[in-house]
Amino acid sequence: MSLKLGLQLFTVRNYLRDDLEAGLARFRDIGFKNVEFPSFDPEALSGEKPPIRNVTSDEMNDMMDRLGMHMISFSVQLPLDVQEVLKTDFNWDAAAKYANEIHCAGPSVSMMFFRNKEEVLQFADYCNKAAAVCKKYGVKFIYHNHFQEFQKFDGEYVLDLFLANTDPEWVKIELDTFWVKRGGVDPVAYLDKIGDRCILIHQKDLSKSCTNVDLLAGFDGFVGQEKFNEAQHDEFIEVGQGVLDIPGIIAKAREIGSVEYLIIEQDYSKLDPVSSAQASYNYIKDFFE
Repeated sequence: MSLKLGLQLFTVRNYLRDDLEAGLARFRDIGFKNVEFPSFDPEALSGEKPPIRNVTSDEMNDMMDRLGMHMISFSVQLPLDVQEVLKTDFNWDAAAKYANEIHCAGPSVSMMFFRNKEEVLQFADYCNKAAAVCKKYGVKFIYHNHFQEFQKFDGEYVLDLFLANTDPEWVKIELDTFWVKRGGVDPVAYLDKIGDRCILIHQKDLSKSCTNVDLLAGFDGFVGQEKFNEAQHDEFIEVGQGVLDIPGIIAKAREIGSVEYLIIEQDYSKLDPVSSAQASYNYIKDFFE
């Protein structure tokens, strides 16, 4: 399987609110033909107003065809608390059906906080059930990590516990290498460890000026929103300008063979979103020519 390049639309979302197609065309013209939608809520599946307007599957397919683009995946909106998730009646049938109809990898959950091992196992069970629905439509259930998945319960990383207790065929990982690094783990080594459980990679870079790389160092409490906010905006930097081993990550992704897309994602930037996307593309494009 050849590794392809993509763009996560989170940072550039404000360019998509007024005219989605024109906004997408702007980033296609930079060179990004594959895109991933952030907190996209097709047809208001969660009952909330989505950050990007609702688009039916037919509308999405027509728009992607006109633009010559492909939608990689989309993240669904769930609470960030496991106990709240367990009480949420989310329509996984509709999400999986939509993913199937637009020919994407599948819906993803982009973040969760965990108080203890029991909650990890409860969430894993929830994800298995969601994945069973996705399986009916031939798409994957995808989980995206941040740094809190590298806290340990009973001596094991949360993400290791999650992987050990979920269906290896239908529950897959979108590995965010920046957040792996912020969890005190080497992204290349961890990518090698999980192998074909990973099908997507999120790639940004960590500023050389960052002095607290491992956000979990010396910490033994609950990683919630307050702890998460310790990651400062100025620690994010465009791909190729920081300390992450980008060539090593790309080489390892190609070696394990299951990773379909390396997706540029810039959570925050000192640049405007268009300049940020262009700067990352200018560095990364040579790896994909």
